[in-house]
Amino acid sequence: MQIPGTPFEPESMIVVPLMVGGEAIGTLNVARIGEAESYFSQNEFELVKLFAGQASIAMKNAEAHRAVEARAELDALTALRNHGAFQRELGAAIEGSGGTPFGVLIMDLDDFKTYNDTHGHPAGDKLLQAVAAAVTAAVREGDRVYRYGGDEFAVILPGADRLHSVEVADRIRRAVEATSPEDREPKVGVSVGTACYPVDGRTKDELVGAADRALYLLKPSRSGVDPAVDQARDEYLSALNETALALMDRLDPTELLGTIVQRAASILGTPHGFLYVVEPDESALVVRVGTGAFADLIGYTTGRGQGVSGTVWATGQPMTVDDYDRFSGRRPDLPTGQFGAIAAVPLTAEGRVVGVIGLASGAHSGAFATHQVAVLSRFAQLASIALANARLFQSAQREVTERARVGFRTPRPRRSSSRATGSCSR
Repeated sequence: MQIPGTPFEPESMIVVPLMVGGEAIGTLNVARIGEAESYFSQNEFELVKLFAGQASIAMKNAEAHRAVEARAELDALTALRNHGAFQRELGAAIEGSGGTPFGVLIMDLDDFKTYNDTHGHPAGDKLLQAVAAAVTAAVREGDRVYRYGGDEFAVILPGADRLHSVEVADRIRRAVEATSPEDREPKVGVSVGTACYPVDGRTKDELVGAADRALYLLKPSRSGVDPAVDQARDEYLSALNETALALMDRLDPTELLGTIVQRAASILGTPHGFLYVVEPDESALVVRVGTGAFADLIGYTTGRGQGVSGTVWATGQPMTVDDYDRFSGRRPDLPTGQFGAIAAVPLTAEGRVVGVIGLASGAHSGAFATHQVAVLSRFAQLASIALANARLFQSAQREVTERARVGFRTPRPRRSSSRATGSCSR
């Protein structure tokens, strides 16, 4: 035969089909050109057929492996990507962000267990499928939706800041509420916690933890829930209002630090609070505000990784100890028998820790509950924004004052032209 496009000379070719599952998916072609003895022997033909058979098996295995990998990352009920895919792709989003913000949503259906128990698991499965479709329709193009587990879902929002993350969360809430059947009770809604990289965290655990804490505060009350959770939520909303008013009043940073500690102490119902600020050269943490058992510690310093507050500074994560006197990392120069349990959370700005808010239960009180630490963490996020704005306002005020001082400086007297002329005439 003559292969098109080749010189007119002796040539031959073997063509063997690649078969997978009884279907030809391609061919293996072997050619010999320009040799006096160009034909293939029967043994060579058999060898090519044997190789083609082995290649077909390898391709079939590779295809099966890809299918298994794809199924392993898909949730069978909702056809969304699953928890494992979320963890892998969240890690990839962090590594590939280059510092660009993105959002993470963690959501949990409200009253789904009651709905499932009342109407049966088949009805619950159908509702989960409807919720998955509603969430997928509510997000932006390019956003990635996952079934996190059970009645929990997650979304990664590439390029989204906090404002855009909240907007998407609101759309999801409305979409999910519309999926709950009109003729069935209870009506199922969804609570959505938001977190933003890098402000709320720079690792997977930090981002998911921040979104979880936000979600925890938004969950509606149900029977069996500790009433203290509702009280803490009310205190948190009051703290939001107080801090917003502080911004409107343009408190200077020093006043605002005191307000932050007072409000934080009020939230958790303790008189013992402190606020450390990181020194400008980041050499140490310094107590700027102290109340109750910490009133005499203003000016006290600690280093990165030392004690409770130093550990919060180093890790950027909240920390609690049930009894400071028994805490293995306690500072030996601090008094004993005064603090009891301690909860401390970071104040952050542009992804770095700039201070630490801490509260103590007192010598004879118990440990802080999980929901109390969650509320304190959310308040610290708001306090961080308030402090940044107050410092920005203070900086702007200084600039205005300096410009006014320079602008209204008394000018030097100018020499008269007659004196200048007289000087030249001498």
